[in-house]
Amino acid sequence: MPTYDPDTEARAVRELKRQRAKLTTAEDAVTTTRDALHEAIIRHLRERSAPPGRISDHTPYDRNHVGAIGRAAGVKPLRVKGQPAEVPDYQPDVVAAALAELDRLTSDHTKALETEGKLHAALQAAATKHYVDGHASAQTVADASGFDRNTIMRWGREARKKAAAGAS
Repeated sequence: MPTYDPDTEARAVRELKRQRAKLTTAEDAVTTTRDALHEAIIRHLRERSAPPGRISDHTPYDRNHVGAIGRAAGVKPLRVKGQPAEVPDYQPDVVAAALAELDRLTSDHTKALETEGKLHAALQAAATKHYVDGHASAQTVADASGFDRNTIMRWGREARKKAAAGAS
């Protein structure tokens, strides 16, 4: 096991905190893009800009989830049990504009999710490396990275097993 070096630990903590800050920013971007997408879904359901099935085709959600988003926002459903279905008159140009907006917002949300995933993986790798290399204790790595201490130790065990299997 390497000997304790406060300078190495300080560098590791700074790196993990920098990466954690980037991940937090990416998580905020995911929340922002998801909220914008949900607001657009609600608006188009409420205004009857496009059929719910078409809305679901242009978002990452299935029709049931689109309906749940609308119900949670108080959007009146097209069909109510015991009553004839309301059949809105969807205008092709309005539908096209609504779906184009949903495509753009879905793309933004997907990119934000991908960025978050990459940053999460990078932070996990750095936290594991610093712990396995003995740069900092599991608790110090956990405090700097925002991950749970036991998770850090589990990742360390897995990394050591993988390294041992690769060495033999």
